[in-house]
Amino acid sequence: MPSRKNKSHSGTQDAYRIPHATFESSVVAATSSSAGRGHADNRSASPRPRKKQFSSSRTPSSPIPRTRAKYGKSCHVDSSDDDAFVPDDRNPKFDDFYRSVMLELRNAKESRGWVIRETHSPGAQLKDAVRMINRECGNHINIPELVTMGVALHDDPEPVETAQEMEVFKKIACEDIEKYLKAWGIIMRRVPFMAALMPDLAISPYGVVLLGTFLDAHA
Repeated sequence: MPSRKNKSHSGTQDAYRIPHATFESSVVAATSSSAGRGHADNRSASPRPRKKQFSSSRTPSSPIPRTRAKYGKSCHVDSSDDDAFVPDDRNPKFDDFYRSVMLELRNAKESRGWVIRETHSPGAQLKDAVRMINRECGNHINIPELVTMGVALHDDPEPVETAQEMEVFKKIACEDIEKYLKAWGIIMRRVPFMAALMPDLAISPYGVVLLGTFLDAHA
């Protein structure tokens, strides 16, 4: 029987934790880049004494029109910018079905206060599943933490031991880990499309947070 150490739990941990760093650095980079461009444009728009010889501020040598156009672009997230954050439902690297589910959850958050009016949509099935968790596992469960652990340990043959070796879960008691895994199993069984979301969820901190917050709102 092969040793568990050959499986390298650090690989499981890295596969989950690296996207967090990538996501955070992308947001910081996008923010810094936007701020940097704005300051640079403001400096270029400052009047220079040598340009007073022109009778019109709209002469070809004036930087004002060009500066305004550049500043406007820096105020919006552009999906063509590698450093800009793009919600999962707009990110072409993800599966179409996954993007449609993320769009429904994001619309519920932004437009309807987490309300899902459809009765058979993916969001409705997720909502029904999390309510079953309360019945079978009790009300005192940290749903966002449950989702984080469920995604990180999905398909792990020894999830409890793996969780105890991961820095992010070290402070969680063994009995709570087992409760989380039981609750995650309920979600996987009651949501038929859940397995199809896992490949993209495993590389998307944004998706994990959005799903966890949505489920928490309906728990």
